[in-house]
Order: sequence, then C-alpha cells, then structure tokens
Amino acid sequence: MKFKPLTTKEGLSNNSVNDMISDADGRLWIATWDGLNVYDGATVTVFKHHPSDSTSLSGNVVLGLLKDATQRIWVLTDNQTVSSYEGDGIFKAYHFSEQPDALALTKDGRIAVAIQDEFLVLTANAFLKHTAQQIQTTDHLGVLKHFLLQKYPELIINDIFKDSEGNIWYATRRNGLYIIPNTPKNVNNQFIEHYTYDLYSPYSFTSNEIEKIYQDDFGNIWLAHKDGGVSMAYNGAEQITTIIPHPVKFPHLPNETIRAITKDNQSTIWLGYYTKGLFYYSEQTHCFLPFEIKEATENEDWNRIRSLYTDAEGTVWAGTYNGVIKITKNGYQLLNATNTPNFPYNRNYAFCEDDKHLWVACWGGLGKLDTETATFKRFPHQEVLNDYHIRYVIKQQDTLVLATEANGVLFFTEQEGIIKRITTADGILGNSIYRIHFDTHTGYYWIAALGGISVYATEKGIIKNISEADGLPSHMVYGLLSNGSKMWISTTKGIATIDTHTYQVFQLPKDQGWQAEEFSEGASYQDRKGMLFFGGINGLSYFQPDAYHYSLKPPKLHVVIDGKENYTQRLSKTYSHNSLSVQLTPVSFSGVHPAIYYQLKGFDTDWKLYNGQELLYHNLSAGDYTLLTRIEGEQGSVHNYLELHIGKPFYQTSWFFVLCLLVLVGLVSGVIVRKNRTAKRIQRELEEKIRERTATVEDQKATLQRTNEELEARHTELNVQKEQILALHHQLKNRDFEVEKFKTFVLSGFKPKLSKIVQELQKVSTSGKKTEMEQELFALIQTISEWDYLDHVQALGAVANSQVQFKKLIRRIYENIQLGKITIEAKFTYEIMAASELIAIDVLRLKLLFQYLLNEVLKYSDSASKLTVSTVLEEKDMIITLQSNSALLREQWENIQDYSPYYKAFETLLKDLAGVIQQTTSKELSLTITIPVVNVQQQTEASGVLLLKHLEQSDAQQKPSILVYCDADDVELVQHLLENTSYQLVFEHDANALPSALQQINVKALVVYNALFTSALIQVISQPAFKQLPSLYIAEHIDLEMEEKVMDHGMSAIIYLPVRAGFIEKKIQSILQQRKKVFSAGGYDLLSDSAATSVNLNPNEKLVKQALELIRKELGNAAFNIDILHSTLDISRTKCYRIFKEVLQQSPSDVLINLRLQKAEQLLLHDRLNISEISFECGFNDPKYFSRMFKKHFGASPKSYKQQQQNEFPV
Repeated sequence: MKFKPLTTKEGLSNNSVNDMISDADGRLWIATWDGLNVYDGATVTVFKHHPSDSTSLSGNVVLGLLKDATQRIWVLTDNQTVSSYEGDGIFKAYHFSEQPDALALTKDGRIAVAIQDEFLVLTANAFLKHTAQQIQTTDHLGVLKHFLLQKYPELIINDIFKDSEGNIWYATRRNGLYIIPNTPKNVNNQFIEHYTYDLYSPYSFTSNEIEKIYQDDFGNIWLAHKDGGVSMAYNGAEQITTIIPHPVKFPHLPNETIRAITKDNQSTIWLGYYTKGLFYYSEQTHCFLPFEIKEATENEDWNRIRSLYTDAEGTVWAGTYNGVIKITKNGYQLLNATNTPNFPYNRNYAFCEDDKHLWVACWGGLGKLDTETATFKRFPHQEVLNDYHIRYVIKQQDTLVLATEANGVLFFTEQEGIIKRITTADGILGNSIYRIHFDTHTGYYWIAALGGISVYATEKGIIKNISEADGLPSHMVYGLLSNGSKMWISTTKGIATIDTHTYQVFQLPKDQGWQAEEFSEGASYQDRKGMLFFGGINGLSYFQPDAYHYSLKPPKLHVVIDGKENYTQRLSKTYSHNSLSVQLTPVSFSGVHPAIYYQLKGFDTDWKLYNGQELLYHNLSAGDYTLLTRIEGEQGSVHNYLELHIGKPFYQTSWFFVLCLLVLVGLVSGVIVRKNRTAKRIQRELEEKIRERTATVEDQKATLQRTNEELEARHTELNVQKEQILALHHQLKNRDFEVEKFKTFVLSGFKPKLSKIVQELQKVSTSGKKTEMEQELFALIQTISEWDYLDHVQALGAVANSQVQFKKLIRRIYENIQLGKITIEAKFTYEIMAASELIAIDVLRLKLLFQYLLNEVLKYSDSASKLTVSTVLEEKDMIITLQSNSALLREQWENIQDYSPYYKAFETLLKDLAGVIQQTTSKELSLTITIPVVNVQQQTEASGVLLLKHLEQSDAQQKPSILVYCDADDVELVQHLLENTSYQLVFEHDANALPSALQQINVKALVVYNALFTSALIQVISQPAFKQLPSLYIAEHIDLEMEEKVMDHGMSAIIYLPVRAGFIEKKIQSILQQRKKVFSAGGYDLLSDSAATSVNLNPNEKLVKQALELIRKELGNAAFNIDILHSTLDISRTKCYRIFKEVLQQSPSDVLINLRLQKAEQLLLHDRLNISEISFECGFNDPKYFSRMFKKHFGASPKSYKQQQQNEFPV
C-alpha cells in the first residue's frame, strides 16, 4: 500500500485534522485545528474566522463536518457554533448555549446537533428538540473492533471504515493503520496488514496517529492524521512494485537515475546506474548488491552504464562510457575500443542479438560482436556509420534499423549500406530518436522521438503521428514495450498506453506509487513472462501488464456562473446584461487530467477545449443558450449545467414595431406626393434637352463621316509606305549579311598586317587611347585566329570517349562561357535524371560544340534579352535546351545557319557526336539538342594512364616519358590527344609534386594542359631543371594574353584546340629536336668572357660587369667569398647587394653559387673528372655540400644528372 500525503507544504492550514467529507462536486472538505480546507485535487482553499465579517467561518477549530440531504456542508466549531456553507465563501452561523458534541442526520436527511443526550434538528430556520428515534444510527461498525482487538488488545482504535470492496480499515491512536483484507483466503481474519510511518519512504503516510478514515466520491481512501495532515491511499498501487533507495530495505542502492535494466537466466534483476555502476538482486540478502568492476577505480567511465542485455546463452552484456562488459558465472571481461579491433567507439547504448552475434549501437558507429569469442567482426559498409550517434538498433529480416541522435532513422543492410533515411522531412516528429519497435502484427515501425511517436510503414510512409496534443504525457518518449494490442510507453512525465489499432492514448495515474513521475532514457525492459520494468530518476517500478487493471473515474466539475457557486440552472437576463462568465474547475485526485470540452449551445458552433481560464461571453444576442460540457474518456456523456435566456431589446418588442410602422406610412405618403410633383417638372426639362441633344448628334455624325473618309485615304497611303519600308528592310538585311561574309573573307588575309600594326603600336608611348586600340586589335586578331581554327574540327580524328563526371563537366563548361560586354539575363542549369552521373563522351568535341553554338547565340542577342540554357542527363542521352527571347537572334537564325562558320563547325561536331537538333522560332527561339551518351555505373581505370604517385610500384620508371600536368578530370581527354606519341605518358595534378618527377622518371618533355599559371606552377617551371626541359602548353581557347604568359615563363610552344590529328605529336617532336641541336652544338656560353663591350652601360651595370669578371677568375678559389668581392671593388657590402639586385635581380651570393654550379655542370658533361675533383675545381671544399647544392639547383644529384643527360642527348 502506498500513500500520498497532503500537509501544510501543499497548502493545508494546519496538520492536525479532525474530520473529512466530500461535497456535491467531489471536493474534499478537511476540518483542522486551525481553519477549514477545501481540496479539489490541485489547489487548497482555506476558510477562517474573521471577526469583522459575520459571513466568515464562525471559528477556526473545526471539530466535525457533515452533509445533509440537500448536499449542504455543515461545520461544527469549538465556540458553541454550527455553520452551514451557503456558497461563494459565505457561512451562516447558528449559536448554542452549550458546546455541541457532534453533528448527526435525521432519517429524512436533515441536519441535527447532539448536545449531551439531546438532539436538536433544524426546523424552519431554527434548531428544535427531537427524539433520538428520528436520528440515523452511525455506530453500526462497532462490532468490527473485536476482529482487531482479539489479536492486538492494547490498541486504541479511533475510527473503523469498511470500504466498497469489504476491506476493514482501522485508524489507531499511536500504531498507524491496520487493514483486514476481504479475500477468500482470509475468512478467519488471520491475515492483517499493518502500515506505519516510514521516514525514508516517499509513499508512507506522515503520522501514526490517525483520527479518521474516509472514502471520497471517486473511491479513494483518505486518512486524517494528528500532526500529519491527510493521506490518500493510492488506488491500485498494490499492482505496481517500486524499488527505491532505502537505508534499511535497500541500503546499497544509490540515489541516482537508472539507465539500464535486464534479467539474467536465473531471473536475477540487474540495474545499471548513471555513474554508480551495476547492481544485482541477491536472493541470499534479499537486497540489491553492487557488482564490483576493479578497473573502475582507475577509470570511472566503467561505472557509467548506458545499456544492459542478456543473450540466449545467459551472458549479461553491459554497455558503458568506456566499452563493453561481458558478465558470466566465472567473472567478467572488459572490451575497450582502444585495444579491440573493429570496435568503433566506447560509448554503447543498445544491443541487438543476431545468430550468435550482438549488434552494438555506439556513439560513433555500429559494431558486430561475436558472443562466443568476445571479438568484434568487421562487416561491409561499416565505415559509413562511423559519423552517426546511434542510440538503439533492431533487426528486421536482413535490415538493421538504427535510431540516431540527430539524423533520424537509418535502414542499413550489409550488402548495400544505408538504403533509406527518414527524418522530419519525411513526416516523423523529430530527428532525435530514442527507441524503435517493429509491430509484427501490422508490419509497422513505432518510432519514439523528441517530439512524440510516429508509426511508419516502409511502403506507405507515415501512418500516424502521436504527440502531446493527442494525449501523450510528454513529447519526450523514452521507452516502447508491446503487450497484446497495447503499446506501453515511458516518458519524462509518466507512463501511458496506446491502442495499436485506434491509437488512443491512455495515461496511467501518476499517483499510483511509481518511482517518480520522470522516467529515463534506455531504462525500459520486458522479461520473458511479459513483466514490464521502467526505471527513472528515483528508482525502478515493474508490474504485470496482463494483470494490471485500473478504472479511471472521470473528474467532476465545480462550476461557477457569474462569480456564484450557488446559481439556478435556469437563468434569465435582460438584454442590457447580455454577458456571461463561467469558471470550470475539474475535481480529481488521480493525477490524470483528461481533456474537458465545453459548448455554449446557441453561440458556439462546435466543442472547444477548456484551458483553465475563465470563459467570458459578451454581447450575447437575445435567445436561449445551454452550457454543455463533456469529459474525455466518457462515452459521449454530455452534462447540462445551465439554461440561459437573454431577453429581447426594446427595439425588438411588438409595440416598437407598431410605432415604426405608423411613422413609415407617413413618410412614404409624403415622399410619393413630392415625387409626383418633381417627376412632372423633370419630364419637361428632359424633353427640351432631348431636342437640343438630337441636333448636336446630327452635326457630330456629319463631322465623323468626313473624318472617316480622310482616315481611309491616310490608311491607304500608310500601307504603301509600309510595303516600301519592308522592301528596303529586306535589302538592308541581305546586304548586312553579304558584308559580313565579305568581311570574313577579307580579314582572313589581314591577320599578318594587323599583327604588324599591334607591334608598331606597342612602340608608341602608353596612353588610354593606345590601350583601347590594343584591346580592339587583339579582339579582332583573336576572332580571325578562331576562323582559321574552325576548319580543324573536321580533322580531329576518330571520336574518343572519356569517362567523366557529368556535374563537374557541365559546371566547367558553364564557367568558361564569357558574356563579355553583352548585357543579357543568362541562366544556366543542369539536372541529373540518370542512375549514375558518370558518363562516357568525347569531352573535347562537347566543349567545342558548346563554345561555337553559344558564340553565335550571344553575338546576335539583344540587350536586356533573356537566355536560358539547360542540360539534362538521362539514362542514354544528354539533352541540351536553349531558349532566347531575342528578336534579332530569332530573325537572323536562318542566315546564321546558312553563312556562319561557327555554326558550320557546330554542325560538324554534332554529327561526330551522333546528335540531333530540333528548333522552334515562334515567339522565341528554342533549340533542343540530343546527344547520345554512355551511362557508366562504375568508373574504370583508363588504359595507358600512369599517375606519378603510382610510379614507384611500376617497372616503367626508366622509360622515356612525357610529364603531363592537367586537371584530374582531363586525364582521358589529354591521353586521347597524345595517343600517337611514342613516349610513356605520366600524369600529375599537383604542381608541387612535379619536381619529384624529374628524380623518379626519365622525363623528355613537359606538357601543360589548359592550366592556370598559379604561383605554385610558376615557381616550379621557373626552376633551372624545368627551364632546360622542352615544354608545350595546350589551350582549349584562343587567348593572346595566355600566349604571352607562356612565352614569359619560358615554355617552348603553345597549341590552341582544335587541331588536326597528329599535329601535337609533330609539335612535340619538333621542340625535342630543337633542344637536341642546342646540346649537340654545346650551347653553353654562360661562363664565357664576352669581348663585346657596350658603350651604353650605366655605372651600376659597369660595376656588375667588373664584378662578374672577377668572380669568373676566382670560381676555383674556395677562399673567395662576398667579403673579398666588395673589398676588391672598394664598395660597401650593402651597396654591393643593392646593385646586384638592381641589375641581375639576384644577391651576390646567389650569383656566385649559380656560376659555380654552371661551371660544375659543364665539367660534369664534358670532362672526365670525378665528383670530388669537380667540386674542388668549382670552389667547394666539401663534396657532400657540393652534391646537396647541385641537387637543390638541378633537381638531381650530380651522378644522376650526368646519366640522365647522356641518355637524352648522347654525344
């Protein structure tokens, strides 16, 4: 038996209670030694005596309470007074000459007062003497005293009560409560339950001195204590077993939240606490004992339990903050992620058994634990789960369903990985998931989230969402346990059940002796017998759901109308007082508050949910109204509390209508007479106006006819002019296109002359006019150069498909589109409708196709026109849609098709790609281009492509190679361009990795494909080793500025696409032959003493020349350094450094080192000296230091460099 105390802490005026009774609304009236209290289940209202108020309670010491046949409450106080409660806080007092002993009722239900041996009955507003035979007998339970006193004769019994089930309750003066159960096994009353005050139990009553026992209108038993307030015995609390920390019963249990529960094969209950470790129930000690983990003394995370599970073999597994604990009869074993392979993370929140394996939900992945070997096994696609915080896991057939902390629910298979993810975007109530349950009867998933419960079907989606608005105690649902047609849930605000067919929510009373109102995450468990266990912040509660029965009686309502408790059910008001106020107070002691709905019939059109606030109705219309209420859970039961009639206003009465009718008749008569007189006058005026208007219309008609004739002649003249203008327009249009054709023909021969003009212009001094002219000439030369290259598209060779990511390809094509000075609204989009975005297509032809088509479209687009380009990838085709509202483009499109060299090149490329084009030119130009593509499911390595980072494991290091620097997406395209070369192609995408290529492979030439000259690339190609290396730059677009950059950075040549097949191979062979001739001729003159002397040298240049001659003479002198140099020149060290930087852009020390290394290179290639001898000849005392400097300068050691040069240029 568990009890709920109600003391001064909860609002009672005093803790010593003499009597209790219920009023007509179910409220509990409590008589204390200091005031009268009324309790409705939520608040306590206190009545006391106020000397200045005659309607207040007559005395503060209340000795007794009684309710007569009219449901009126009577109060007996210690000042010789009996008071009746009249409602609205008003009491009516009756005074006596002597102190009444008690209150009683007559057999017809009237109030009576017992004074000594006499009875006074209220008759005609006065208490008169009556015989005792008219008084009801109250001591009919006196014989029950002997049942208890036979066994405990020393007890002093204050009260006896027989409840509705026949159980006998005894209130004693000092020994608490005794109960004789009314069961078939207790026919002889041998079983007597005894309850006393327990200081350490929250469900104990508060005093062993019990004055009164009372059963309220809801069936609850109340105890009135002296110095203990009142206590309510929880109805049905015996069905629930609660375990909480207790210094006598459970001295070892910590006062902390339970986070995990299980039972082993010996039916031993195991509890896991938030930070205090594991506890198990001992049959020997009949209490819970701690399970010691020795390693927890060094790492307390072993005691932070988050999950418990008992597998089929009876092994208990505990998930902690520091790993997994395996518990058997022989002891325990610890598994930690730091020393256990394939264990993803130490924080473990749930286990799921699967054929001698446990799936372990981790705060950073999912583990697969072999229960026999206690080792974690790796499984396919495990790594994709490492970023998820997984709270719970279940397995349904081959699919694992995972509850995550912030990413919703994941559906995972070992064959495919994550196959589905459902989040709030799919309709569930939250992305933070605490529990998942699969209902085998319906095939639905029940998902407990931060927001409520979602019922989900894999095929249909969301079946039902259940939130607080649907009756959940809280939006935070931690536990889901199924039993029959009910789903039992635990929340932060109590326990509830949900019907799995109707989804109706039933909240269990909070006042039934649960461990607390708040339950915790992970602390829910169902054993093999179906027993349900729920843990929370104070302890554990468990029960058998099949045996649990609770009949919740609906609350009663205490209704106050217009501020009055005592109101007539039929109320009439005048129209001037057409307002109504209603206060509804639900009366219930179960802790469950079902929803209350109300409706003022005649005003409200539907039922409304009562929110606890006073209901106010203003400006009610005349008529009849009925105040109706109904309570959730009652089967359609509607209660009628008030019938209200609002009288009609004066302007709706019959005499008011008669008066208004007479006034109206008089007004209508006067209006009719006046109207007739006015009508005759207006008729005369209208006739005159009609005659005048007729004459005016005739004049206007004649004028209009003359005007029409003039307009007709003008219209004929305009048509003739229009035809002349159209003819002239067509002549001008055809002439413009003939001029355009002539310009294309003539300018193709003017390109050399234009280039010469640019050269002469560059000699002119700089000015804004000059810069503008240069830009215009460059643009014209670039256009002519493009015309020269357009014919090459027919000689590109066979179509060569490359595997490429569609998204990256289209983005790069869009990024390269240059609108220039054209002011149009352009929109470029793409969409992937295929299973894979990896396709195979001739990338170069596709890029050129886009370039040539858009070149013509943009050229003929009007200012402020709109252009939309959309590219869609389907399974077998790429569909390009182009739409433009430019009038000029639409008008000239036919001429573009006939005469434009760009369009001719576009048609050639489209034919090579086996594409087709469709066009419409109604209101706007619309082009639809369909190009077949090959959809690749899995990318394969391109044949013949060799990456530098893979070369260490290849046997091709010594083969003559061409080093190619390009973007990773252009590898296959470049391979097709260079496929005719006889050299091995080595590709690299990182500019900083290029120098290492010279050390690893035999590089013959460097090819840079369409790359920007970044600082990293410039720094690399500026190194001496790359300066000597033949190099070629391949550009996708003609760009004269890029050509200047290529030349400035010392590259050998540049090629613009498109080019004829085999041209690139010939170009590479050409620059290699040129380089070979240079070496064969011995073209090293860097160290030669030139006899030529320029007379135009300034003083600084002459001084530098003198310094260089001195350095050349002293190159073999190891003692020669910069100090000797500036001393010999008779200048300061600072000035020496400054003039070297000014003239040579190098410091003196760098010049000295470079000249020595150049001499070393000559000796290395043309003399037969060894490395040590060369180092001394070049002024290095230490050969090792010389080798390091040589390698830093030339990118290879002296020996390797010599071998490389001899292989490349044999003498």
